Amino acid sequence: KGFTSDVAEKLARIEGLLQPSGTIQRVRSIILAKSASWVGIPLVSDSKESIESAMSRLEMTAYELGMSVATDGGTFTELLPELVCTRSDQIRSFGRGLAQGADDPEAIWKQLVAQLQPAIVEAATPWVFCGFLNGLHQEDAALAESMLDAAIDNDVLAQWYPVLEAAIGVIDKSGLHRLTRSLELGRAPIHNYRVLQSGGVTHGLTGSDFNKLLLRISNRPE
Repeated sequence: KGFTSDVAEKLARIEGLLQPSGTIQRVRSIILAKSASWVGIPLVSDSKESIESAMSRLEMTAYELGMSVATDGGTFTELLPELVCTRSDQIRSFGRGLAQGADDPEAIWKQLVAQLQPAIVEAATPWVFCGFLNGLHQEDAALAESMLDAAIDNDVLAQWYPVLEAAIGVIDKSGLHRLTRSLELGRAPIHNYRVLQSGGVTHGLTGSDFNKLLLRISNRPE
């Protein structure tokens, strides 16, 4: 507010030049950025807006970008290697939009999974998969659960299975069965089951089923 009008106008022009152009640049600057600042979206629109409101706008923007990318095969293909490796806080909302904006969500899921080649497995993260499953489960629970069934035996997804299961929300009998099978196979590191302690995801289980699950986890080393 201390700038002269001339300086403020110059600063605004520079800002305009630096704005991301097109969907790919917007996704890379807003969804895939590693920093806590996002080029291309004002974090606070005015001095009276709360941080909660600003963050809600950010998540909505991420969701809308996911819906946009879902209908643009070329853009999705170009961004794919980055989407499966990002640790961005916005990637879950983006993944949710990706699932809900897709004409063929199963095809997009298969492309995401196929991207997990040996060369990038160590750098890969489960977060776009979590967001995708969460969004898909709201639209087509049966399809989302079939993907979870397959994930238990997938060479890469199996290690993340508890995280993927928790991503869809409250665990039911089918989810409990999958968790039990996952524990029997032992392909997911035991610390990944820690995700079950938050978000109320186990609140749908009976006391008896919860106790059995807890004992199965406690019987594993570490």
